[in-house]
Amino acid sequence: MRKMGHVEGQGLGRAGGGIVHALGAEHADKGASKKNKGGWVQSTSAKGRLVNLNEDAKKQEEKAKYGEPSRIVCLVNVLASIEEADTETMEDLGEKLKEHGIVERLVPHALYPPSSNPSEAVRIFVVFSGPAGAWKALKDLDGRYFAGRQISAKFFDEKRFDRGDWDGPVLLQ
Repeated sequence: MRKMGHVEGQGLGRAGGGIVHALGAEHADKGASKKNKGGWVQSTSAKGRLVNLNEDAKKQEEKAKYGEPSRIVCLVNVLASIEEADTETMEDLGEKLKEHGIVERLVPHALYPPSSNPSEAVRIFVVFSGPAGAWKALKDLDGRYFAGRQISAKFFDEKRFDRGDWDGPVLLQ
């Protein structure tokens, strides 16, 4: 591979966006194995699993960007002020979010103390019935424009939400 220009730690392909680590296999059934003539361990059963370190890296990257997956999504920069969170606007937002899953609650919240950044003045917490709907909504809404403002969507910790700790940083490090 080195003769063809591959650099250790770089992804495969012309743009370098391919896999970095080779795929591997791991035996799931430890008790049913034996050595063959070449000294290789062979499993007498067909049980095992594929080990893909590339997926683990992708999951770590998404966790750093969006937070720990939960049923609650925090939307920032949807509204400029809490006064805009009228019934009609919240119903329209709820209808859009229902495309992704069952929405249990929509909670608009004005940040206190007010942030120096006006785009972070209002947070909208969306409580889904399960994490799958939250994941779909997060992927669809993060970076999307609404009324000329770019929305930021992140997962929000359920325990913090239940305690009412809504004003701190969205992602805890």
